[in-house]
Amino acid sequence: MRFNGLKSHLRLQKLRFLDAPGLFLLEIVLTGAYDLADVLANVLVLKWMIGALMGRDLIRAAWVLGGFLVYQLSVSFLWHWYFERVYPQWKERLEYKLNRRLYRIMLDARL
Repeated sequence: MRFNGLKSHLRLQKLRFLDAPGLFLLEIVLTGAYDLADVLANVLVLKWMIGALMGRDLIRAAWVLGGFLVYQLSVSFLWHWYFERVYPQWKERLEYKLNRRLYRIMLDARL
């Protein structure tokens, strides 16, 4: 799924508590850049949990947390099997592109 399509999908689902940094973190997670996204994804899940707990029901918060745990376990396995064993050069290229993009965003934020 392309990132622009994902943004419109999130708007249709009325997930308005995701701001631009949250969408960027979600993009990192969905591209499979697991090493970079490991720490950042926890921040995003905390945002989802806070959004679900404040003004929303506990069932939604439980679904978000459960879905994240299942997602993280499956991505961890697929990341290791596919990128580490099958295409290690793709992993390096993807990490390089994401690190450059993150660096550009940080530079833009300083201006």
